[in-house]
Amino acid sequence: MTSASKKPVALITGGTTGIGFATARLLHERGYSVLATGQNPDTIAAAKKKLPSDVVVIRSDSRSIAEATSLSEELKNRFGKVDFAYFNAGVSRMLPIEQVDEAFFDDHFDTNVKGQFFTLQKILPLFVNGGSVLFTTSVGAKRGIASYAVALATKGAITSIVPSLAVELAPPRNQGQCH
Repeated sequence: MTSASKKPVALITGGTTGIGFATARLLHERGYSVLATGQNPDTIAAAKKKLPSDVVVIRSDSRSIAEATSLSEELKNRFGKVDFAYFNAGVSRMLPIEQVDEAFFDDHFDTNVKGQFFTLQKILPLFVNGGSVLFTTSVGAKRGIASYAVALATKGAITSIVPSLAVELAPPRNQGQCH
């Protein structure tokens, strides 16, 4: 096991493309040790070539609780801690209600809700005091967009989960003391 990193450590799920990739690059530039995940072998390979060599890029399927456990072990073994987790992995495909099948529905909820929730659960023991969590959601979860009902329902679920997790995971406040 590697000793705990002296630098802050960031986990970015869905970190091989788009916003996640840009966040991995930015946090590295700001002094973080970064572990970015992806699922697609092509985007993983591209991210490994484009990101600095000390950014760890691994395959991890956010739909799998077993892989969330493995990801937690990877973080523990490499860095010993997590200071910041950005849950950005997700799918968002358009399909009218008449064409949605169970596999499409389950893929969205398994990736965008179940995967995010259980990955956070598995890495919680690694968080340092004062650590932060960020989830990607969508303003579309609050308004209708044709053919996006399933994808936006998952974003709405995360939007609903976050306040409860914030209350549950926030450090206890001293009674009678203003913050």
